[in-house]
Amino acid sequence: MNATTLARMRKTISEAKPDDWRTPVQAGNWVTSNSITTDDAEGMAWIEQSIKIKSTFQNLSAKANALYRLGKKEEAFAVGEQAIQQGKTDKVNTAAFEKRLADMKAGKI
Repeated sequence: MNATTLARMRKTISEAKPDDWRTPVQAGNWVTSNSITTDDAEGMAWIEQSIKIKSTFQNLSAKANALYRLGKKEEAFAVGEQAIQQGKTDKVNTAAFEKRLADMKAGKI
């Protein structure tokens, strides 16, 4: 990963408002989605920070996807189920993620 990009993300997160759950999940998702293994722990920490601020379908599904990419499949499945429940509570369309989770469980991804 470009060190400049990562530095910008760190700065943006440090300057985010205390109730801003979107900024850390976006940065964390970007880091973990780009398979930059040296920064996966930091990316996961940002996703966790987002969840601590406000648990949402978006950050829980991002965490499930990141865990799956990291090979933590059982944990990913459990968090994925939490994401779906949160999404249904929040009246979010979870259909695409439900299919993705089923594919993950079936080993199709």
